[in-house]
Amino acid sequence: MGIGLVVAAGVSLVGAVIAAGGSMGPCPSDPDTGNLRDDLVILIGSLTATMATPVGALLPATIDESARNPELRTRLDAFVDARREPVRAALGRADARGELWKGIDRELVADLLAGPVFTRVLITGVPIDHGFAARVVDTVLSGVFARPRVEG
Repeated sequence: MGIGLVVAAGVSLVGAVIAAGGSMGPCPSDPDTGNLRDDLVILIGSLTATMATPVGALLPATIDESARNPELRTRLDAFVDARREPVRAALGRADARGELWKGIDRELVADLLAGPVFTRVLITGVPIDHGFAARVVDTVLSGVFARPRVEG
């Protein structure tokens, strides 16, 4: 039975989320390739793949319902936090190596990486092609890599 049919049949959204992905789907592991760009391309690629699954299809309704359902909010927060952790780890390693601007807001960088995926999937409907993850990562990294600041 498809997710739409489960929800239409009167099963709670929490029940549908659990049916779709157990604990809301598998969490990506930290690739730790030794290269920030490669790690992030893998992770953003994983996000785009997740958004094409039943879990991704349930995300808009899950976000909406979580505003009124504390149990679902707790599950959603854990889902998001677990998926952001490998991105945080990759950025932390790069920061420790001095590759990022000193004092960079790594949570903001994580938002900038994920934002284009959610914009395309949930808002614009513009297709995501094979090279999308790499283009997102390259665009974001061009603005966060450490470089001499020009004061003026």
